[in-house]
Amino acid sequence: MSEEDYELQQALLMSLGNFSATDLAFTEPKEEKSMNKATNQNPIFVNDEIQIISEKPAKPKAKKTHSQFNNNPKKQNTRPKEKTELNLGKIFRNLEPKAIYDGKRFYLNNVLKKHNTKGKKHFISITDLVSPFVKSAILSTFTFDVEFLDRYFSHIQKIVLIEHWTKNQETQGRFNSNTKKIKRLEVIHPPLGKRFGCFHSKIMILEYPSFLRFVISSANLTNFDWYELGQVVWVQDFPRKSLSQEKEKEKEFEIEKKKRSSRSNYHEEMFLKTISHFFQKIGAADLMKNLKNFDFSKISVHLVLSVPGYYKVNSFNGKINSPLDYGLMSIQNIAKSFKKTSNSSDSINSKNNSNQNILKSLSNNETKKKNSKSNLKKRRMNNKNEIKKEKEKEKEKKKEKKKEKEKGEENVDKESQKIYFYHQTSSVGNYQRGNWIRDMPRLMAGLKPATEQEKRKRKRSNISQTGSKFPKLKIIFPSRRNIFKSKNLEGIDCLCFRDGAWDHKNFPKGLFYQCQPYDNNIILHSKVLIGKINKLEFLYIGSHNASQSAWGNLSKNFFHIANWEMGVIFIKQESKNWPDLLNNLPFKFPPTKYSQNDIPFCTEEFLKMAEKTVEYNSKK
Repeated sequence: MSEEDYELQQALLMSLGNFSATDLAFTEPKEEKSMNKATNQNPIFVNDEIQIISEKPAKPKAKKTHSQFNNNPKKQNTRPKEKTELNLGKIFRNLEPKAIYDGKRFYLNNVLKKHNTKGKKHFISITDLVSPFVKSAILSTFTFDVEFLDRYFSHIQKIVLIEHWTKNQETQGRFNSNTKKIKRLEVIHPPLGKRFGCFHSKIMILEYPSFLRFVISSANLTNFDWYELGQVVWVQDFPRKSLSQEKEKEKEFEIEKKKRSSRSNYHEEMFLKTISHFFQKIGAADLMKNLKNFDFSKISVHLVLSVPGYYKVNSFNGKINSPLDYGLMSIQNIAKSFKKTSNSSDSINSKNNSNQNILKSLSNNETKKKNSKSNLKKRRMNNKNEIKKEKEKEKEKKKEKKKEKEKGEENVDKESQKIYFYHQTSSVGNYQRGNWIRDMPRLMAGLKPATEQEKRKRKRSNISQTGSKFPKLKIIFPSRRNIFKSKNLEGIDCLCFRDGAWDHKNFPKGLFYQCQPYDNNIILHSKVLIGKINKLEFLYIGSHNASQSAWGNLSKNFFHIANWEMGVIFIKQESKNWPDLLNNLPFKFPPTKYSQNDIPFCTEEFLKMAEKTVEYNSKK
């Protein structure tokens, strides 16, 4: 037994009650023979379990009194024996954590500083997620601290760490490494984009004895990210399958094939397909072989994935040439699948209503007197005519729908009125060109990108000031006024805004809204997208910033993504606690628009100003 395991077991034993370290001394099983010969002060190993014999000396037998000879059970002495045994093996099994996170909500990280919790927000910390019972861990991060890994993950037997790497100094591949306390650490450097891009996804897959814990967040594996910055965290526990469950799954495999249309099976299938595809692209498909041992039937969210690369767009159906949709296209796919299910249910209801009307008319006609053959012929002709009329009405409706689709831009304008997006971000992309910031909401909604005529009109109009020419997209980013109101300036380097971008003539200033955290002492590193696409309302949290590197950019017939990203989507129609989700947002919602004097906070500009003030004071 290593020293770390010994210390861990000592700490667990101390937490069981008012026992001293000497009373609950852990020793190696090899010393079992010598302990049995000794007194009952040491623990005894029986069937790999520990039994502690109390050190209290045996009391002398007392003389029996008259009451003890009485046969009345109420008066009998029911006191336990003085010799007691404490089964620590059973206690350890009771201490083993159980699957408690259902994935139906997201959490905010529990920042060390005092913060305002009046809004009944849900908080979580790294110690709530990682416990001494974790058997193996798969971690992914943009950056990490060795101290953070050693502190929270050193007790885990097997750890795989997927991290961003620099091309000039490191190489792509899988390597064996270690730290001061972690001796078995496998590091993976995934493939990066040809020109630029980064590995930005934040995942933790923690294997417990009885369940598998999935964690997707906006936090890197550093103390500063988890205890100083504001983050969003999603977590769900998936129970381990028993042998009986696996046999039942095999028997019901053919039945499940027929029920692919049900949304629960679709969720499970897409979740497993997406996460397996992610690790396959990384070059670590073998890490996902263990997924078949766990039950994912109660998955509560949709996964959104970004994988770097250039993908050809099919002009016929608008899909990219890849096994899965990425970035903007993945949200488009979710919107389309939701639209199909809602339309199919509406069409089924309309067909049922029409059939009921036909049956009613037939029943009314049948109640009439059947006196002659001519009356029967008339009734049959009337019924046929009614059926023909209804079929003609359905054909007319289909023609009208086709005409609406053929209208093109007019139809897009009508649809865009029912579409809006709020994107809270810690990094703002290159919006000067204007094409991406305009096409982003359209691609998410499944609408066609802007035509050349529209692009020319947009260039002529003053889009930088009003923002009215854009679909309803609102960027939530802290202004300089917001940051200076804050009592804490630590962590401002996580806010990325290009110096001088605001003064560009094509910059869409009308899209920017204030980011006011639930506590002014916190800088938000979270990434949240709240959207509505016609009837579909959704909420995204994860690692995607509001940039084309993260979500992807459509250029002619190619769709390009630069970063690795991952997040989850909650859908209002599938969530029973939608108001609770909106109430748990880390910022004030709905946000307020920038005033004329407001400017986005720029870290570069702030540091330049700080250097100038230092130089000025030094000259004095």
